[in-house]
Amino acid sequence: MMRPTAVWDKKSNLTYTLQQGESFDLAGKKIFFTKPNNISLFVSIAHKEKELAKKIFDEFIKIKLKEKSPVEFKGDENAKLYDYFERIQTAIISIYTAVEALSNVAIPRDFKLEK
Repeated sequence: MMRPTAVWDKKSNLTYTLQQGESFDLAGKKIFFTKPNNISLFVSIAHKEKELAKKIFDEFIKIKLKEKSPVEFKGDENAKLYDYFERIQTAIISIYTAVEALSNVAIPRDFKLEK
């Protein structure tokens, strides 16, 4: 991931942020945008997946847990249960990836590992 670079203009006492951009042609038009921040993307993915998992849990699994034991999932119910597992695992992996990316960005540019 490219880190943004901050440049301070002494004359105006303003700081500018430089970020890498992306561009491509689409339907004969030039499209340009700054590259998205990986940390933000993974936090967003984690949040969305967690919310979807919570909805499945609240609307389906929580109701099943109120039943007398043992709780059993059959047929199409397994698909909903597996959707829950998929969403919650995606949320966990995404937030872990965001934390790892943030840790990498926090390493100073001039850091050298010596053994």
